Amino acid sequence: MGATGIGAAWLQRPLCRGYRAVVFVMAHVAVRTADAHRDQPFGWALGLLPNTEAEVLGLWSQPDASADLLRDLRELGVERITFVMDAGWQAAADAALNACPRARRAPSTEHFVRSATEPLKRRLGAAASADLRAAFSGGSEAALSRVIQSAIPATDQADRMSEAQHLQQSLAALSEQDRRFVLAADRTATVLLEELARAVRRNGYFLNQDAAIEFVAEALLGAERRMDRERAAMAAHVGTLRAAPQGRLAESRAV
Repeated sequence: MGATGIGAAWLQRPLCRGYRAVVFVMAHVAVRTADAHRDQPFGWALGLLPNTEAEVLGLWSQPDASADLLRDLRELGVERITFVMDAGWQAAADAALNACPRARRAPSTEHFVRSATEPLKRRLGAAASADLRAAFSGGSEAALSRVIQSAIPATDQADRMSEAQHLQQSLAALSEQDRRFVLAADRTATVLLEELARAVRRNGYFLNQDAAIEFVAEALLGAERRMDRERAAMAAHVGTLRAAPQGRLAESRAV
């Protein structure tokens, strides 16, 4: 998959046999060349398990090599994918759909949110992103229309509204449970992408492609470990609440 150090060992770990949703993400880093910096694309995938736990499935420095991606996932143990999501890496999503006949395409509203709000200033973009997510989650076409008309440049509004309506219709066609899984996978992938983007900005450009892919692998590993810690802390908190006496009824029982 490209990485050679700690990240490589992590990326070669066995994966689960089945994932409820897999999001294929495309990102970029700046790599230094002899006389300039070039934009180096790379792709990665996030899988959501039936228990809603998420994990990074892989990282590829040649995102046009879809066959390599599918071979890697099979060799690591992946057999079933329920929903495939394209978050900027369409070639990988299409290849996964072709390789998994029972897999279904699911919309990535987060990819739409990122592309629609990218031209906006940071504060306006953050507010518009939150409003768009709420509109998609609530299933309100009127709310979508209001956000797009208020935040998106007039020249782009018609195209963005058409795309948003298609995404919303695709979400509405899913069962409530499937919709929750799809939105959760989509949002988790975006959180990791944003965390990765901050790490890359702090680092600046990379001396070569190998250094870039190793840095990205270790950043994704760190992000996944953070998610694991947060999930464990939440589980412990929920367990404490369940074990603790509840209100007046518990007090009366204690007496």
